[in-house]
Amino acid sequence: MKIYSSSFIIILLIISVVIGLFITFPQYKNYKLAEKEFLTKKEELGSLEDYFSDLENTQKKLLERKDDLEKVKEGVPLQENAPLFLSLIKKTSSENGLILKNMEIQREKEKLEKESRLKKIRADISLVGSYESFKNFISSLEKNARMIEIEDIDFSPKGENEDNFDFHLKVSAFFLSQ
Repeated sequence: MKIYSSSFIIILLIISVVIGLFITFPQYKNYKLAEKEFLTKKEELGSLEDYFSDLENTQKKLLERKDDLEKVKEGVPLQENAPLFLSLIKKTSSENGLILKNMEIQREKEKLEKESRLKKIRADISLVGSYESFKNFISSLEKNARMIEIEDIDFSPKGENEDNFDFHLKVSAFFLSQ
């Protein structure tokens, strides 16, 4: 009887090992893979939560600086708007005691840089007035929210009157192309 019980125990032990190797071990591998995948997804979720939190903080900061963003929009508008640019030059010149004799617009055909959306519109301007008025005019253009670049200035005395000059300017204003 003892022989049967020890052989029975050995057979049960062998069957247990076989069951462990062929049934339980693959399930254990699947469990470990699923656990690893779960941890990976959990990390991805944490990264996404951080990303969205950063986006929300950035949005709050942008909303706090809305006035500054509006100034940037004024400085570099989203379209060319040549009439508005002409009006700005005309208004600024008259406010500073200059007479606008002539103004010609030249549109740029190409973007400033290949990958840039920034384009510019140029104007050749002829003004008449005193040197002091002209200095004030230049100062007003520099203080204006619109991004304006004075590329060239040329002036000469106007006839016999030494107080008045003819001023010729080449001015550029920038805008974003669509």
